[in-house]
Amino acid sequence: MAQATNILQEKRVVCSGCKKTLRIQNRKMELSSQLICPVCKSPVFVSFLADNIQEANAVNSENPTIYSPTHSFKPYIEYNGSKYYIEKDVTVIGRKASTSTADIQLESNDMYMGRHHAAIIKGIDSMGCQSCMLRAQDAKNGLSVNNIELSQSDQVKLLNGAEIKMGNTVVRFRMG
Repeated sequence: MAQATNILQEKRVVCSGCKKTLRIQNRKMELSSQLICPVCKSPVFVSFLADNIQEANAVNSENPTIYSPTHSFKPYIEYNGSKYYIEKDVTVIGRKASTSTADIQLESNDMYMGRHHAAIIKGIDSMGCQSCMLRAQDAKNGLSVNNIELSQSDQVKLLNGAEIKMGNTVVRFRMG
């Protein structure tokens, strides 16, 4: 589990619907959360990882981490030199097997990676920008992002270049 020093106890976010600043308490010390704006009922996504604030504010033209609604948003994962594009709103990733129904099936002999190990969810974040969230599906043998272990109930915002480990298999998340 993540160390408490990496997780914020409180965060202020601006609702993409009504532009009201919301003060979000992180009483359960979660990595991220989704809630409904009490004013306009828009969905609000918030990441409580301290590193996300620094990275989200450090946009550069070669390797951006924030994408506006008008930006060409083509997220993908890299594995063994191949790109696997996240095309659905919810894309399930897992190990290739005859019984797998995962959207992205990775050729791997890693028996610690499940056939439906994780899901990437495309959406709009608290700043009104396109983003992707990662959640466990059938991650019995571990799921981590940048060496921070996630539990079955965790959902975390992915930043460009994030390292995702499923079992013993490592992929890199990219926003193209």
